[in-house]
Amino acid sequence: MLYVAALAACAAPALAAGPYDGIYADNSAANSYISVHTNGNQMIVTQYEVLPASGVLFTTPFGSVMPRQINTWQLLQGTLSGNTATLSGQLLFNQCNVRLVASFTTTGLTANITGASSSGAGSSSTVNCPAITAYNPIRFTRVF
Repeated sequence: MLYVAALAACAAPALAAGPYDGIYADNSAANSYISVHTNGNQMIVTQYEVLPASGVLFTTPFGSVMPRQINTWQLLQGTLSGNTATLSGQLLFNQCNVRLVASFTTTGLTANITGASSSGAGSSSTVNCPAITAYNPIRFTRVF
């Protein structure tokens, strides 16, 4: 029993929770959230969205399915200085390389995309990546 107690004491999880870590809801889009995670001044942000599928057929080794909606996620990473994060990554199904600045408050954050260009995958699509910046600012409310 003593061995189990000692093992439990040593196996405590390492937490890297910062003051802005949490889940935030997109104020302008239903079913769109971001999850913020920091470790020191390093930050990753994942965006989760539920999008209509509009007849997209997925084939797997277990069969085919044509869902009504698709759950997606995208990753941004960067650094945090004070309450401001500078992040980069890809959006729109990896079609666009983006850079953005996010300013955090105790109740949410405001993000501004400062640059967007076609990625390697995006150069063969019709997505107008620079037009993404017209949607600034993007506001999120902290959920928990």
